Amino acid sequence: MSGLDPLFPLFARLALALLFVGAVRHKLADLLRFEGIVRDYRLSPAAWSSALARALVVLEIGLVLGLVAPWTASRASVVAAIVLAGYALAIGLNLARGRSEIECGCGGPGERLRLRLVARNALLIGVGLVGATAPAERAFGALDAVTLAGGLASVALLWSAASHLAGVADAALPEEAS
Repeated sequence: MSGLDPLFPLFARLALALLFVGAVRHKLADLLRFEGIVRDYRLSPAAWSSALARALVVLEIGLVLGLVAPWTASRASVVAAIVLAGYALAIGLNLARGRSEIECGCGGPGERLRLRLVARNALLIGVGLVGATAPAERAFGALDAVTLAGGLASVALLWSAASHLAGVADAALPEEAS
């Protein structure tokens, strides 16, 4: 038997799908705000911000669909890793410019740009690459379904807690210290 246990790539794909569902939900809840965040990054002409923001939302919706469809999930995982690398690059470029005061636009509670977001995206890129691996062949059982559901619920709760703590840290630290 070669390749990863099939539970790992499936878990990685579904975890990324959940991540992008949350991101899309936040972006669609206030699309004008997200357009402003895209403009704040200053990586494209300001006139393109609206179209670029909408294109990013469509891309993320496409990733969600691609990650959950068995026939596209592996390729969608690679695309998700590339998108996350692009987001990390955009964050890194703005941090290098000294522009940490803008919101990341990641889909959470107004998190400002920080190096931890680049590190987080590096971890998520790894998750995307795990999702792209060819799994070993074996039958799925009821225990696999329970493990998958429990793992996804745990990751969702941990993600939510980490996002909340990051927001608290941003609020608690003076601008120059955070």
